Amino acid sequence: MKRNLIIIFGILILISCNEQVSKFIFDASKMSNQIKFYYKLESDKLISQTEKNYTIIFGQVVDSMISQTDFIYNDKGLLIKEFSLSDFEEKPTIIFYDYNEIDSLISEITINSENDTTFWEQYKYYPDGKKTVFHRFLSMHFDPNQDFMETMENKRLDTTFYRNEFDYERNLCKTQRQYDKNGKLLKTVNFDYNEDKLIKETHLVYFNDMEMTEKIKFYNFSKSDIKPDFFSLDFKNDTIELCLNDFSKGLLTSSTEIYNYGSNINKIFYEADKEVGMIGIDRNMNFKIVDSYEYYDNGKLKEKRTYNEELSHSIK
Repeated sequence: MKRNLIIIFGILILISCNEQVSKFIFDASKMSNQIKFYYKLESDKLISQTEKNYTIIFGQVVDSMISQTDFIYNDKGLLIKEFSLSDFEEKPTIIFYDYNEIDSLISEITINSENDTTFWEQYKYYPDGKKTVFHRFLSMHFDPNQDFMETMENKRLDTTFYRNEFDYERNLCKTQRQYDKNGKLLKTVNFDYNEDKLIKETHLVYFNDMEMTEKIKFYNFSKSDIKPDFFSLDFKNDTIELCLNDFSKGLLTSSTEIYNYGSNINKIFYEADKEVGMIGIDRNMNFKIVDSYEYYDNGKLKEKRTYNEELSHSIK
């Protein structure tokens, strides 16, 4: 554990910066992607959103794509449908939203342009808010040993499915149990509190009727009541993940998130509670990605720029 922490804090020093990403000066030749956002509103209600996506190599646009999403509302003003269509697609992707008798969202279904139901979630409401009780997701299956074009011509879909059950005591969630489609227990999460604050999660997984500790996650609310720091340890007490938040005058200014035993690091920057940029490092690929965000005066996202570069030296 000590060795992992030394590595992690060494990486924090490498990517720390007192300036906000919006004030960074980038090398335009390293910009790989630019997305511009446009909106149509009626009486402050979003009617449509257009995204213009540009692929850039050595400062030159080499490809572009335009997609538009239209939003449909019911008589109560609740969003019930989204239609998204890109200029290379013949049919749109459609998202359906359903609500209960008190207008709370209870389900979300996505159907892609090939009429596959790629996403389906159902929700219930508990003392601490909305929780997912049913989840189904279809994703493209990629075989690393198969040619990319062959994969695209012979598409296969992988299915992720689970349902959740929750146990409560004194309006606090004490246990979450996750089951597969056959009702087999996949995972249990036990929650511990200090008064009403969550301080620890114990994640247990099951394999061949054996129970194993996946991770133990600890929360620290000393900086903020709503955005705690946290870290997770595996069964060997090695650090799996870590999140450290920085604040100024009560406002979040940055979050450093480290996952996969320090292999992936993201530092996210904020201004006025909005994300303005992100620096991401993949230690396995020895690669860095930077995202920068710009907003309209009404707070909606105006532009996203992405910069990629190989790290000049390997971080081990």
